[in-house]
Amino acid sequence: MTVPYYQITAQLTPEQKHDLENLWLDLSKTLELPTAAAKEIFDQISTHYSSPKRKYHNLAHLYSIFKNLSFYDNLISNASTLHLAIWFHDIIYDTRKKDNELQSALFFKTILADYLTAYQVNTVYGLIESTSNHHPLSYPDNELLLDLDLLILATHWATYQQYASAIRQEYKQYPKLLYNIGRKKVLQSFLKRDKIYFTPTIYQQFENQARQNLLQETNQL
Repeated sequence: MTVPYYQITAQLTPEQKHDLENLWLDLSKTLELPTAAAKEIFDQISTHYSSPKRKYHNLAHLYSIFKNLSFYDNLISNASTLHLAIWFHDIIYDTRKKDNELQSALFFKTILADYLTAYQVNTVYGLIESTSNHHPLSYPDNELLLDLDLLILATHWATYQQYASAIRQEYKQYPKLLYNIGRKKVLQSFLKRDKIYFTPTIYQQFENQARQNLLQETNQL
């Protein structure tokens, strides 16, 4: 079984970006953010995720996560904190650095701490940080967040190849030999895990396909 939806593209259609903006504004209303602040924050989110250097970790990645999340509404414990973690988990993304997740969590805290409860801030901060090694911590919806972030691994092989190519473009500053060594190490680290996906439903649906894709890419490096 493969993932029902995933889009690899450098740029969303105007309609898709409008859908994302409405999704953010709906969340902002739930959180009771001032309208002006909500719009300003969305502009910052959009600017960061629209960097031309981002060939995969961009708005299309967010759009795909939210699209797939709609299939798992029944698994959500706290929609607000989960949605916030999705919005901000890759907001800082520099392939030359190793602390993107920490910097993304700090960025989130700087932007939204004044509008949220301490519980919300701490939860979202922890959820974002957990994406650094993709091991769940003791936060609501942590397993679901990590699984949604990695659903690309279980797409059809043609889509997976587009993903792998996009990642290579994001790391284009590295020569092929060096990139292949690093990429292979990452892929093998996932293959060595007992589980790639932690949510029972997603594990049952997509674990085998993800492993097939990871192994196939590994063998091609």
